[in-house]
Amino acid sequence: MTMGDTIWILTEDWNDYNQHGSYFIAAWIEKPSTGEIMKSLKTSESEAQHILSGGGRRGSEDTWYSLFETKAGEACTTD
Repeated sequence: MTMGDTIWILTEDWNDYNQHGSYFIAAWIEKPSTGEIMKSLKTSESEAQHILSGGGRRGSEDTWYSLFETKAGEACTTD
């Protein structure tokens, strides 16, 4: 793929009695840096690094973040 063909999407997932699902948080043209993730979420460097490696649930937490790359302009899922 050439530059501009993909976009990086950050989502927040909730798991509680209401089963919220995934929510859009931010998008980037290029893979974000640790600092960009930290700024967007006001989170720690270690959490930002976890998210940069794909993120996802760690243990039994109720909320977590996922970062994935997808084709621009196409429907996508976080599965």
